[in-house]
Amino acid sequence: MPARETVTAVLVKGASDQLAVETLAARLGHDLAAEGTVVAPIGGAHALARTARRLGPLGDGLRLLGLVDVGEEAVCRRGLAQAGVGEAADRDGLARLGFFVCERDLEDELLHAVGAGAHRKHRYGRLLAEAVDLDHVPVPLAGLLDRL
Repeated sequence: MPARETVTAVLVKGASDQLAVETLAARLGHDLAAEGTVVAPIGGAHALARTARRLGPLGDGLRLLGLVDVGEEAVCRRGLAQAGVGEAADRDGLARLGFFVCERDLEDELLHAVGAGAHRKHRYGRLLAEAVDLDHVPVPLAGLLDRL
């Protein structure tokens, strides 16, 4: 029987985060579909445990990565533990599990990296990801993309 391919599920808060991750991944040369990676908006960290359990056991061809807003960091740690993904006592522990914390949220990270302000920031994830200098990708997003 052939070895089962690994699928990577990148869990993000919403559609804007999904578009930003997909856009920056493409700019950095990733072909997410060819790499077996899907970026899935789950609606926030409170849905993390339920989503992880629904996806199935890790190590059985499934790898989880994700981004979380700083305000949901503790919820993320609890959700990962409840789902059996792993224990994380702090932000470094989350990063070892493949989950990266954004100060405020991803759009604010991108706004800071681009060096510009914007209204209705949640509508501009893709545009911000297209505008950011690849040498200044926000740390949480760079950490996530390095794990792809």
